[in-house]
Amino acid sequence: MCRRVTVIAGIAVVLLAAAVPNALGASANLQVKRATILGSWLARPSFPGVHPSALSGTGVINGTVRDYSGAVVPGADVMWATADWSDGNFANTDAQGAYHFSGVPALAGTGQLWFGYPPQGDPTFIRSGATFADPGPTTFDSWPGRIATSITRGGPWADWSSCEVDLFGSDAVSAELAEQGDTLALTQTQFDDFTNALPGSYTIAVVTFGGVPYGTYPAKRTEALELDFPTDAPAVVESGLTSTATLTADEATAARMHVIGWASGSPGSDAVVKLANFPAGDVLRIIGRSLNGHDALHTFATVTIPSPAPPAVFLHLRVPSGVPLGDYYNFAAQRVDGKLLLTASFQTCSLTASQSSIGRGSSIRLSGKVPFAFAPQHPERGIPVTIFKRTTASTQPRCWSGAGWTKVMTIKTTGLTGRAASFSTPLLHPSRTTWYVVRYLASVNSMTGSFWRGFTSVCKVRVY
Repeated sequence: MCRRVTVIAGIAVVLLAAAVPNALGASANLQVKRATILGSWLARPSFPGVHPSALSGTGVINGTVRDYSGAVVPGADVMWATADWSDGNFANTDAQGAYHFSGVPALAGTGQLWFGYPPQGDPTFIRSGATFADPGPTTFDSWPGRIATSITRGGPWADWSSCEVDLFGSDAVSAELAEQGDTLALTQTQFDDFTNALPGSYTIAVVTFGGVPYGTYPAKRTEALELDFPTDAPAVVESGLTSTATLTADEATAARMHVIGWASGSPGSDAVVKLANFPAGDVLRIIGRSLNGHDALHTFATVTIPSPAPPAVFLHLRVPSGVPLGDYYNFAAQRVDGKLLLTASFQTCSLTASQSSIGRGSSIRLSGKVPFAFAPQHPERGIPVTIFKRTTASTQPRCWSGAGWTKVMTIKTTGLTGRAASFSTPLLHPSRTTWYVVRYLASVNSMTGSFWRGFTSVCKVRVY
């Protein structure tokens, strides 16, 4: 992997993406994924996310980092780590593009090495299943080649301004460098460029449209396409050269996954997840984990797409009750016999009444927490939330305006706990049984100005 091309005023800005091993137990194959470690799926910090080496060892790892042209890259980020992230260390390359680690324990096929290219410093290449010798030295160089890539927009979600390519092989890892700055207009249907990769032989590519696969960021929907290179003609990459293979992807054939509705509510809520455009016979493992929490990876079910393949499959999945407020719970569908992994998120928030049942003439106060992650510029100033009510039973409003509900007031949050902002209303005096809900707008990415629009779960106050 991996390029994200974000369009700003018609100019493509290429962002580096972090790399991580395979989702459910990486093999010795070297693979690429984004942002956090899917072996412990989404629980690990982004690179460089390990503490200095704590294990005893006298081994040495060294090497040189180069760009596609062969020029050395000073100031590149390099990290080694054990497979379970219990040990590792971080360094930068010197003026000659060289790096050096000492005190490394011997690892037999369980080491990983990350390379991040400036100026962003994100991990762009990862070598997993590596062996480190003690005393060594063990030498790993980073000098990519590239594969020509052609991507066509199409289908119901053909509105993305970024895409990403992951490559998989028995002896290679891939990533994208931020050197080719191509213009990608939103009206453009064809995108031709290159995917950079470390030397090796690649047999599978996963193209994710929209640039937010694998739970890297919260995403209500994800679409991706898994492609195989011919078994007798894998994509062979050599340092500083362009492969004779071409990766061609058509979005119209991509598989899709998203959470129906606002994708927000209290922990323990039921979420409806829609899977579409999967071929008949596909076997998918449905898994989940909170983005920032420390809960265990949960397996919900294994789903086989029937034949003939229906237009969509709907799954009713329950968000675990222990997910921290303000977090995103990421549901994922992983192809059992492939590399495809789609993610769709549900954001947790809360709304409670000081009393659930009151006599006529009494008062109640509503309170709760809504996400501020990822934090706006000045979260201490408060985040506006709007309270709505109605006197007949209902689920969350169907539209952002709250049609069918009556607006009570807009207030601001007053405190921060973890990733959640707290709010509390003045005293309210319902004259009859009333259902309340709160609307909020949480910043998802303060750099791009994107937001997550959501509603809390509905809270009922009985008046007798």
